Amino acid sequence: MVKKNHEKSIESAASEYKEFSSGFVEGICYLCGEKIVRFDQNKPCLHWLLRKHKRVKKKHIKQLLDSKEIFQVISYLRWVAKTEGKLSQVNDFEAYEANPKLIYQENIKYEDTEWTFWVKKEDLEGHKDQYSSFPHYHLQITIDGRPFVNFSDFHIALSEWEIFNIYARKGAFPSYKYAFPFGESYLDLFTFLPEEKIVDEMVATDDEKKAQYHLQTFIEADPGTTIKGEDIAKLIEERKKTGVPLAKLVQKLKNVRAKTIVMPENLIEPVSRKKRKR
Repeated sequence: MVKKNHEKSIESAASEYKEFSSGFVEGICYLCGEKIVRFDQNKPCLHWLLRKHKRVKKKHIKQLLDSKEIFQVISYLRWVAKTEGKLSQVNDFEAYEANPKLIYQENIKYEDTEWTFWVKKEDLEGHKDQYSSFPHYHLQITIDGRPFVNFSDFHIALSEWEIFNIYARKGAFPSYKYAFPFGESYLDLFTFLPEEKIVDEMVATDDEKKAQYHLQTFIEADPGTTIKGEDIAKLIEERKKTGVPLAKLVQKLKNVRAKTIVMPENLIEPVSRKKRKR
């Protein structure tokens, strides 16, 4: 039953993502059916977050966020970011650093706009003032490097279900994982796929701007044996001709042990805490 429900969920997400993609490439929002550049203040829609119309103000963003769950918003923005074809446009690694005060943070970038979602422990507990005494999250939006919405502008309420899913993203419940179908980040891939699978599906490139991953491969000869320089040179030449990563080609070498470390490439930088305005 669980497997069938999971399969239905993936099928539903695939259908919705297809609808989103076909509409987005034509400049149409799949949710409201309007052009993405259109703004109707009487019809709150997630495409407002792209701010393609200058009439979209802070108050409209707050109106929209109050009607949506946090991961509904994040899922949509991840899909938008993915249209640029880069995993590096989503960075949610900082939410998993050893910082007990930071519950969740995610940066998403599309074109010149960047959204940063931020939840600290004190936000879940609520502040002492009457305007933010409930569990909430903060959002910052910058456009071309300039702030449009600051962290301190909004306190967007979080439901118990949303809080549960935030902790699920952090791995608090081993039997329950919250994923973003068709909007995966590097962290999602590293969590759900073994490194060998990721390497197997890679194609090498010499253009650093197009690179999605950075690989470091360490090769060690078995005791009593040596590694010939010409063998490594042949593999490097094969990599140039075929596009197969060196990390995969070294498997052809005999009497060696190889270890590959997979790291994100060109990942957007998280917002510095020094720049956060509270």
